[in-house]
Parts: sequence; structure tokens; C-alpha cells
Amino acid sequence: MTNESAAGHPAAPDPRALRALAHPLRWQLIDLIGSEATATRCAEVLGESVASCSYHLGILGKYGYIELVPGQAGKEKPWRLASRQQNLDRATWIPGARWRQRPRPGHSSIMSSRG
Repeated sequence: MTNESAAGHPAAPDPRALRALAHPLRWQLIDLIGSEATATRCAEVLGESVASCSYHLGILGKYGYIELVPGQAGKEKPWRLASRQQNLDRATWIPGARWRQRPRPGHSSIMSSRG
């Protein structure tokens, strides 16, 4: 899944594409697909319904995480990973950009501890 800006630098991932990863079943599907798998096979392995797996595979496909295997005809549609590498590191989105992270509640940041 390559996403580049007009300047040729990696662009920030679409927030909707990141939200597509919010459902735990979608992570299980990504792990299961490996080389390729159909909704029926995913349902058998994960103990989910074929309809649910088909829906979630479609969402992952919509945002480019997986793709249909070309040249496959018929009712069963095998899916495969679109790419084995996903880079979600904010530092790679815009060269030279500096990002501040807010400390989690109950945790002090390094900057606030240096008085």
C-alpha cells in the first residue's frame, strides 16, 4: 500500500483507511490471508459467518490492505495481501516534520520531567 504526495514523499495515511483497521476481526483476517484465502475459508478458520467475513474483507479491500486475486472466476473470490509492508510511522509522512506526542494520563513525559 503505497501512498505518496505530489512531491514524491510518503503522504499521511487516509484516516478512513486507518479506521478500517479498528475492527479486531479485520486484523485476524489480515493475519489469516497470508498468501490468499476466500471468505468461506476465513469463516471456517475464525468461526465467523461467511457474510461477516465477506463484508470485512470488502472493507479491507476498499482501503487497499488486500486485493482480489486476478483471473479467478466464480462465486468464491480469493483475496490476498496487497503488500506485506505497511509503514504507519508518522515521521515518514512529511520530511522534516516534528510531531509532538501527548503523554498518556498517569505517565509523565520526558520533556516535563526535565525541569
